[in-house]
Amino acid sequence: MNVPLELYRSTVKTSKDNRAFTLLELIVVIAGLGILAGLAIPNFLKYLEFAQIDEAKSLLNAAAAECLQRYRTHPTDWTGYQPEVLKTRSLPGNYVYKGNLKTCNEIEIYDPASANSTTLLPMFKFTLAGGKLIKESQFTNPESERDCKSWGNCGGSPSAQYLKTCFATKGTCDTNLSTALAASRDTALNVKAWLGSCTWPADTNCGCKRDVWACSNKAYFSQPEFNICLTAKASAACNARRATLASQTPAFDGPDTSGICPTIDYWCAGRMFADETSYLSCGIEQTTIACNAELSRRKTSPYVNGLFDKLSNGKGCTATYTCNGGDGSKDWYEKDSACKTPIDDKKKICRRPNPDPWYCPWRDTWPECQPICTTS
Repeated sequence: MNVPLELYRSTVKTSKDNRAFTLLELIVVIAGLGILAGLAIPNFLKYLEFAQIDEAKSLLNAAAAECLQRYRTHPTDWTGYQPEVLKTRSLPGNYVYKGNLKTCNEIEIYDPASANSTTLLPMFKFTLAGGKLIKESQFTNPESERDCKSWGNCGGSPSAQYLKTCFATKGTCDTNLSTALAASRDTALNVKAWLGSCTWPADTNCGCKRDVWACSNKAYFSQPEFNICLTAKASAACNARRATLASQTPAFDGPDTSGICPTIDYWCAGRMFADETSYLSCGIEQTTIACNAELSRRKTSPYVNGLFDKLSNGKGCTATYTCNGGDGSKDWYEKDSACKTPIDDKKKICRRPNPDPWYCPWRDTWPECQPICTTS
């Protein structure tokens, strides 16, 4: 069937105009989008805050790792150290530091809105005590409970408080002991050493309750161990003293009354004797040796005549006289009368009597030794 051209054009135009949305349809669509947005936006913001919670925990975990490393490498100044990760990264969301606590001694972050409203952001905190990491957390919104528990000690716990107090007490006790050791001699100390350990359940024996003794700036926790240290130290000092006396030049002679050794040592000719009797015997022996050496020297020397009585050390030798024999040799006599025989028995040669008639045979060229008469 053929449709007139004019009628066809009118039909097409009317169809195109009918394709637009009606006002009611637009209202329905907009209302639907508003409902969807009302449902989606809060959830989106919530998930954004959950992401901030995860970022905050990641940031504090990195800071905790830095603090533990600092504790090991710088045991004396780790408390005031601020982790580098906290310097280079800002806190996520509404998180701020509480009381400017951002050093390894204690780090705590929270949302200030938690004081007036139920914020989704829980409080996170960590401290180091005795080289152990102690985490704590608080939440105000029930939806944050899982994040609070995953951090540790959610809502506070007796164990965390105990450990912090326990390690603080141990640190004070150790500091007092270190100070006392540095200032004390070998004796029992007036301070007490740490006893027990910081473990949970609470160790009822912990605290500064242990007796301690100091020996060579080291702590001993039983008197027998302390006595062993004293004995070893006294032995070392005594051995050093004996080595010093044994190496002295001239050799040390007499009793060692320094008090360094537990008993009196007697020294003679570089040898040590534990009793005075042996020491006196050594003295007599050494005197005899010295006397014999001096007598031998005088016997072979042409210049020594006369009485020989004592050595320079004051130990007596037998009184002995030196005189020349007729053949130019010498001999020893206990009395000087044996030396009164004239040198020349035939009396063919007269010698001057001065300075010594027994001296001239050794110096015939001296004026005092020239002949003054000749007899047949």
